[in-house]
Amino acid sequence: MAILAAVAVAAVLFDVAITSVTRDLADEAGVSPLTGVLSNIGILVWCTTAAVTIFSGTVMSKRGEKRQPSFLFCFGLLTLILLLDDLFMFHEELAPRYLGIPDAITYAVLAGLTAASLIAFRDVIWRSEYLLLILALIFFSLSVVIDASDGLSVGSDWMYLVEDGAKFLGIVSWAGYFVRHAYRQISEEEISAPLRAEDALEAAGLRE
Repeated sequence: MAILAAVAVAAVLFDVAITSVTRDLADEAGVSPLTGVLSNIGILVWCTTAAVTIFSGTVMSKRGEKRQPSFLFCFGLLTLILLLDDLFMFHEELAPRYLGIPDAITYAVLAGLTAASLIAFRDVIWRSEYLLLILALIFFSLSVVIDASDGLSVGSDWMYLVEDGAKFLGIVSWAGYFVRHAYRQISEEEISAPLRAEDALEAAGLRE
């Protein structure tokens, strides 16, 4: 009900026909179902990453962990913000058109949040398999540079493949890093739990 109410409010607030916010995009626009397929897959990958990291952080926090759950929560929320920005084209359309916020400011805010998160958890990242994270940042930077330049306006349609392709590879690399990291942390917890139980029994003198 909350989502339906939010949709109705958004339609009224932004003066958009209700069918435009309820029907399938391709059907509403009368275009091929493959329209925006790469972007849609990217959204699904964003969503998967956010769900996995936040869920894993929740599980680990129940076991008394602090640093790793905080790391996963932080980047899970950051991923969720990036997801919403991408899904609703916030920095491209909503912010400049309806809020009067230039996309450069939105880019700066997102970059600042990312940089702050990376610095805050540099100790965790340094001990992890961070190659995929570095690749993700490189691909994202490449996509932003192309988008911010005149490359798309003066180049061929293939430049869109370069820009959107770099962004997609960044999303996949980002997902690969965080999903793999979450899996390894959960797996290590599952393996070490029986060992800690045995150590406790031995310390209590119940095992030889």
